[in-house]
Amino acid sequence: MCLVEESKAARGATLTYRIEHRPIRQPAWEPVDASVTIVGESEPVLSLKTNRNMLAINSFSTPDSGVGAELVDVGKGTPADYARRKNMSLEEIERWLAPILGYDPPVDVASTQKVA
Repeated sequence: MCLVEESKAARGATLTYRIEHRPIRQPAWEPVDASVTIVGESEPVLSLKTNRNMLAINSFSTPDSGVGAELVDVGKGTPADYARRKNMSLEEIERWLAPILGYDPPVDVASTQKVA
């Protein structure tokens, strides 16, 4: 079985594809490679190969030479620091950030016990 272009397929064929052409009103590009690297380091901090989310929506291509920017380390902080800044409880912040932080938030044993 293989896919057949819709315009060349037999009537009723189910494995077909269609090529659509639409006008583009703004510049567009297909990302081929992207990375964020700290000057002097051998490995990138972020790479398109491992993190497809690193590209901003509606961003434009950069020169082959790359783009330089100052990096400011604001420290790691803690979930408690973030909770204070967001005016949210630590438990709520940890629940939201657990997938990003890569750990399971502490469980309050008293709140998980079933009431008979």
